[in-house]
Amino acid sequence: MSSEGFNPHFDIDLEKGKVGEESIKDFLHGSKHEVKADAKVSETGNFYVETWQWEGVEANAYPSGINVTESDYWHWSSPTGKGGIWIETEALKEMLSETDYRVGKQTITNEDTNASKGRLVPLNHVLRKLGFVQ
Repeated sequence: MSSEGFNPHFDIDLEKGKVGEESIKDFLHGSKHEVKADAKVSETGNFYVETWQWEGVEANAYPSGINVTESDYWHWSSPTGKGGIWIETEALKEMLSETDYRVGKQTITNEDTNASKGRLVPLNHVLRKLGFVQ
């Protein structure tokens, strides 16, 4: 049994492993995180990335979410709380600037939340940016 592109040599596997170890070190130590819970991903196949929000009328919208974050990483927590997907904030911003993703809105405004507008980023695009799919 063979897997295309697999090279079972310790030195090559070690170098690949070090890349993962370094990314986890960066992720866990001294970095800032924006954590989101997006329960609709399983229905839509898209992550909602907020860009603007408003109280009352949309004409009064102001930058929010990805437009104002100071985080180093953007993290989507799974609906079950058993895991998640994270990406460097700059990589997500690159994706948003390179692709005209569809706009989505959350139009409910009440004492608990403001209405917002954002971009719908397909899960498979995030996985491609992370190198998991081609």
